[in-house]
Amino acid sequence: MGRINRRRDRYLKRILEAILRPFLRRRQASMDEIRASAPRRILIVRQHNQMGDMLCAVPAFRAIREQFPQARTMLITAPVNHGVMEGNPFLDQILLFDKVRVRNSWGAIRSFWKELRAFDAELAIVLNSVSFSGTSAALARLSGARHLIGGDSVPFGWSFSRWLYDVEMPSQRFVSGHAIDHQLEPLAAIGILTADRSTVVRPSRAAMAQARAFLEGIGPGPWMALHPGAGKRENRWPAERFAAVAGALRARGASVYLIEGPADAEATHETQRAAVTALPVLANVRLNVVAAALKQSQFALVNDTGVMHVAGAVGVGALALFGPTPSSSWKPPSERVAAIQSESGLMEDISLESVLERLEELLPAAV
Repeated sequence: MGRINRRRDRYLKRILEAILRPFLRRRQASMDEIRASAPRRILIVRQHNQMGDMLCAVPAFRAIREQFPQARTMLITAPVNHGVMEGNPFLDQILLFDKVRVRNSWGAIRSFWKELRAFDAELAIVLNSVSFSGTSAALARLSGARHLIGGDSVPFGWSFSRWLYDVEMPSQRFVSGHAIDHQLEPLAAIGILTADRSTVVRPSRAAMAQARAFLEGIGPGPWMALHPGAGKRENRWPAERFAAVAGALRARGASVYLIEGPADAEATHETQRAAVTALPVLANVRLNVVAAALKQSQFALVNDTGVMHVAGAVGVGALALFGPTPSSSWKPPSERVAAIQSESGLMEDISLESVLERLEELLPAAV
């Protein structure tokens, strides 16, 4: 049945491409031509939902800024990533693309369309991850930009990129090296380069003040953050071990708190149930506030999640725990972030003792 469905999908793709190609085919351009045009407004389309992937794309934004320093940039992003992109130094504007609202409201469609066209993009760049997004390609085309750059769609079963983009970048279906390099290599292939692979999150003043109020309300510093949740259950270290670490950190004089995201309620509940005393929880706040709390904390213990990437981007010391995903591909590039990789790929095979021993190495003796 799977083979039949794949064959059917392949035929449908060919039919759709044959219908659209005459209407959407564009003249091919060279990067020299695009550089010579000196675009003043660049649209970056990166509306995927994964927060970690988005933060790993920040060096790509830096590369675009360094290549076109005179241009204003606008990023199209999904709601889950809007908060961590606020205040990004390589972006001048952020345009929220909420698929659910756009699908269900003509008003939302009109509002989005108006803001997209008002930017008056001269160049649109579509950044793929491990898939070809027809939606992203369509948004770039709808922007009205004179030039479109995007990733090769052929590895994903489409030929759209051959005639939809002015300039085509190479694509890979899988992350083979580090996720940051996976984002940078397509741009490097067309001469858009950067030597700086670091990620950046800049909390606003309001977020810093809100986070400070929370931290001061839970007790005196130093503050230590624990994030026991993860979007994927297989990426969660056992909650009772997080509770044990919380007890050990409290014994050292730290004020410990939990970070809870939209998908973390179960992990928070299990950690609280195992804790000797209840732990304060930073929950129901924007990601910019989470980033601000991490920035003002001394240390964080995190699973392999988006919060891990936020910790790396704000520069807090952190220990990240990896199970089925390789730390070599996903550990933030910050020198202040250390990692423990499960040899078996199972999070429960990372022992409490190994985490406590590593924390002894990483934490200042006075804490």
